[in-house]
Amino acid sequence: MNWINVNDKLPGNRVGKIVYCADDRITRMYYDAPTKRWIDTCGNEHTNITHWMELPSPPSGLDG
Repeated sequence: MNWINVNDKLPGNRVGKIVYCADDRITRMYYDAPTKRWIDTCGNEHTNITHWMELPSPPSGLDG
């Protein structure tokens, strides 16, 4: 997986991604395409996203 610059490409609507913030933080968010906003898992908007990448596949062999 590689980081994608938000100036080069934005992800699909409301699909979880790993994002890199300008304040050196890495977290999970989704991009809301109609409003052009990045939203975290608590529903808060963020404006300092510089890069994103796909989430990795979950580990194999887990029960549940």
